[in-house]
Amino acid sequence: PKAVDAPIDPFTRSEWRTILDACLADRKLHPVALCAATGCRIGEALGLQVGDYSPATGMLSIQRTVTRKRGTNPPKSRRGVRTIAVPPEGRGALSLPYDTTRYRTIHSRWQALLPRLGIRYRGLHQLRHTCFSHLVAAGTPVADVAKWAGDSVDLLVRGYLHPVGVAGAGALSGLLTGEPKQEGRAK
Repeated sequence: PKAVDAPIDPFTRSEWRTILDACLADRKLHPVALCAATGCRIGEALGLQVGDYSPATGMLSIQRTVTRKRGTNPPKSRRGVRTIAVPPEGRGALSLPYDTTRYRTIHSRWQALLPRLGIRYRGLHQLRHTCFSHLVAAGTPVADVAKWAGDSVDLLVRGYLHPVGVAGAGALSGLLTGEPKQEGRAK
């Protein structure tokens, strides 16, 4: 039988920022901070080398991934090899080389981090879902987010976009009247 996928529950914007700030404050969690800031996979963050990032431009070249069982390899797909701009809020995470490249170590630090922050536990990969769901909710075109993610539009929509609590009525009203309106979280 097919394995049942764990439900995806993206972090709220507040939780997301709290995670990023906590990870930036601890050099041992910088790979996780990079995942939070860019939506990259943890294996991609662990596979970075010093020459992959340009501090002058803020551009990051993702060319390899570290897997638990197979070591260092190219990213999952040909689209996975990409260059992205790291937002200023995440650039502090690029203190390469990292002090660890072990999955098990990163995951144990992640498991300890969320309770310490008072955030309900979700898997580390949910940072990727969070990043892309919030980018689309903020109005970033889906095709641009897919390119950033290193995935196809179809895969991004089917796998990575989830409700983040933006109420549609305010956005629709703004589109119909020409005046953008902000609303609280949808129930």
